[in-house]
Amino acid sequence: MERASRFLGKLTGPIDVDDLARAAWPLAVGKKVAARTRPTRMVRTRLIVEVEDPIWKKQLFSLSKQILTNLERHLGQGIVEDLEFRVMPPRRDAQRAEVAQPALAALDDADQIADPVMRNMYKVARRKITEKEVRYVAELANLSLSEAEVHKFQVDLDEILGHVERLSEVDTAGVEPMAQVLYAAGDTAGDSARWRADSERPPLGTDIALANAPQAGGGYFKVPKVIER
Repeated sequence: MERASRFLGKLTGPIDVDDLARAAWPLAVGKKVAARTRPTRMVRTRLIVEVEDPIWKKQLFSLSKQILTNLERHLGQGIVEDLEFRVMPPRRDAQRAEVAQPALAALDDADQIADPVMRNMYKVARRKITEKEVRYVAELANLSLSEAEVHKFQVDLDEILGHVERLSEVDTAGVEPMAQVLYAAGDTAGDSARWRADSERPPLGTDIALANAPQAGGGYFKVPKVIER
């Protein structure tokens, strides 16, 4: 509460934790973000914040950790430990757009943040793959990547994981889990499995198997040493 005491001189009347959190909010997020949000009340150690629309809700949720760190710096520990963002009720009737607007789905969410610092923080926070992880995977694969390639693969891997996450949006209600994909649904005897005919054939043989090997010896494939580099 030592840091929170700096706000006491600015507040008049009975002072509670809600007043402290509201006073610290603009300092934690900046004037531009504060103008588009409204801290309403505290529920235990959770601060309820109203935002303009779902896009801002998503963006600020991704920045929760940084905002909580800023609030702790201004208020001290134990006052605000969690954030909950809620979309504000509409304040005016929707107006007809005179100019066609591009679909939001086709835009990068980060482009909706006017503050360049908050926009960059959001881009960094939403990344699923770090540069360190890209370099680690490249090292396991014995690959040497340039700085440009590290950045490129970081973006590419982020997009791949983003597509994988979309699988969680698929409605699987009423779909029974499958242990394999060889049998048709409801086939408990395995009659629908598509196997080749189980007939005896002579083995391939070592000579034929090694015929196209770049290097062979003693009946084995020879490969470069990779355990020690």
